[in-house]
Amino acid sequence: MAVSLTSLVVSVFNASQAAKEEGEIFTAAQSTATSVIFTQRETLAFTTKYSLWLGGATSKRDAQISRALLGQRLAVITDDGVTMGEKSTPEFIYVLKTMDSILDNAPDGFLSDAASTKFQAISSDVINQMLLESRKMVVSYQQALDKDLLVAVTQREDKAKENLIYLLVLIFFTSIFLVSFTLGFRRQYNTAARNLEQGLIELQGAELALSEAQLRVQLLEDTNQAKDDFISTINHELRTPLTSIIGYIDLLQNSNISAKSTKTYLEVIEKNSAVLLDLVDGILSLTKLETQDFETTNTSVDLYRLIQNKFFVLTPLAEERNIELKIIHDSSIDYVVGGNSGQLSQVFLNLISNAIKFSDGPGKVEVSLSRIQGQNGAPEVKVTVQDFGIGIPIQDQSQLFTRFFRASNVVDSQIQGTGLGLSIISRIIELHHGSVSVESELGKGSTFTVTLPAYESPVYRMILEKRSGVLSRAITAIEGASDENLYITCHEMAGAVGFYSFEKLGKEIESFMKWLKANPEAGEQAILKRKNDLLHVLKLDSMFIIETEES
Repeated sequence: MAVSLTSLVVSVFNASQAAKEEGEIFTAAQSTATSVIFTQRETLAFTTKYSLWLGGATSKRDAQISRALLGQRLAVITDDGVTMGEKSTPEFIYVLKTMDSILDNAPDGFLSDAASTKFQAISSDVINQMLLESRKMVVSYQQALDKDLLVAVTQREDKAKENLIYLLVLIFFTSIFLVSFTLGFRRQYNTAARNLEQGLIELQGAELALSEAQLRVQLLEDTNQAKDDFISTINHELRTPLTSIIGYIDLLQNSNISAKSTKTYLEVIEKNSAVLLDLVDGILSLTKLETQDFETTNTSVDLYRLIQNKFFVLTPLAEERNIELKIIHDSSIDYVVGGNSGQLSQVFLNLISNAIKFSDGPGKVEVSLSRIQGQNGAPEVKVTVQDFGIGIPIQDQSQLFTRFFRASNVVDSQIQGTGLGLSIISRIIELHHGSVSVESELGKGSTFTVTLPAYESPVYRMILEKRSGVLSRAITAIEGASDENLYITCHEMAGAVGFYSFEKLGKEIESFMKWLKANPEAGEQAILKRKNDLLHVLKLDSMFIIETEES
């Protein structure tokens, strides 16, 4: 009985150590899986930028910046002390070096049409190979993890069988030891089962992340299709006025036409030329906003003064149509936003001129300014432009900000326009992190509402720029803290996270601190579970912030 008891104790101890090691393996696997996913994401981002550069849609510098971000991700060291670059396959590194060589030999800036064709010809197979190697990276890691899990399960099964044999021998000598060691074995079996279940859940999370990456590839393909549709629409819109101009020029070449007819034909040509010029200007503005890396500055712009200036510019047009221009505001409140003054001038010039154009005199156009609190609690400036003109049919309002779309009553009234003005406005407001909407009733007028974030001071801007870095450092500090230093580390990180406008996450850390203080006798497993739950919340928010800032 002594030999059986000793053997059983040794076997149970070994099983406990093995269970602990399995838990560490699963923790390391989670960290490595995160690194693999982020590496694949940066690889896809670089491949996308590279493809856009080949198509002439972005500059060489943008592609090199994306390549540098991928290089930083490949330099990340995983829990096993090896960088992601060292874990990558030779084929992956070879393709990456090939793309680097192509970029280095390419001219700076945007590619010309000839250069684009040349580099597309030599890069087609490289891009396909890079996407293939990116998928292989995740598949390889998943297969290796499955193999490790199978080995862990097999070892646990062998240990369980060994414990069972010793237990049966011990039962032969004493029923007391039977009860005691049966309960102990059952507890350890449940722990191993929980660890295995947790590992499977984490593996499913990795597979879900892979599916999301594949979805992003599909979105890129949809974007390419949208580009083709855009080109087709432009071709149609340009052809219509050009056809009219060419037709009337042919008529003018007939020497038998009268002077009156000549004047009429010239007026038609002039009208279509103006439409064509507006269309080209609109297309160029919209293309610049959608393809160029446009970053709004944090320069302060006084919307009240800006709108006053637009009133001054548009007064002759308003007087010609017998329209009164009126601005409603509170002189004790400032209406300052941060952004690009020229872009915002274009927004309100278009909105006010549209309000005048679609109103019949005598009438009026009212512009109202106010300050409101946004959904995230930040102050915003709200501007409404209201006219009492022809209005917009309700069935057309949902498509109003779509490029080349014009309301049916405007088309029927033969009011001149290109259908690009509101789409340009929508894009500019989007780049300024604001919103634009419309309310209208046919025959009674329309109200366009623009909201923009209030001006941010340089100090507040600095806090926003450092937010994601502070959150990443807090995650690393809490993740690496021992049980003895966990409370102090959380106390320091809660203050830093809260200062950088993460009030919700700061409260999550404080809640964990209160639990630690209220449960000083909590075991290692209980603390680890609570700690992992906290880290899960912090990492989800960190990933959301990174994706938001990139977009």
